Amino acid sequence: HQFLSSFHQLMNGLLTRIRKEKSGNVNLPGNLYNQVRIAYAFPRVISIITVSDGQLIILFPTDLHGEVTAGYYISSLRIGGKACQQVQQFRKIVISEVDPAAHAIAYRLGINHMKDLDERLHFELATVNSSFLGLPLPAMAVRYRELEWVEYFDIGIHRLFICRELS
Repeated sequence: HQFLSSFHQLMNGLLTRIRKEKSGNVNLPGNLYNQVRIAYAFPRVISIITVSDGQLIILFPTDLHGEVTAGYYISSLRIGGKACQQVQQFRKIVISEVDPAAHAIAYRLGINHMKDLDERLHFELATVNSSFLGLPLPAMAVRYRELEWVEYFDIGIHRLFICRELS
């Protein structure tokens, strides 16, 4: 909280009170919104998750994930979002780390958290697919992991998926 001057804290509080609430958006009480803003001030690895039903696909960004132990990975998605439902339904995903220079493209995919699977032609894809699952990779991918979720648990508004590495 010390990153924000008293003036900025006051202005942010006023803006929060007068801002129209969007349906389906998360509204954090008290200073929790400022805490989230501060957490996002630290650089993060930009990654894209690919989900597919075998024909249609969806790509969306994620930044709350990481390896927990050899062969196991954890990823977090907001409960109630289509992205969360799609991962649960299809179980197998590819998480691709993308070139930081492509951050604007990656974050534009954020709207896909609430969209249905779509045709491949609507996405910028690499010329090769993942080696084990054969899922499409984003064009800006620099490395990837193929995962299958084996367990999940909920914390607050997030569902944490524990995944086993397949590749």
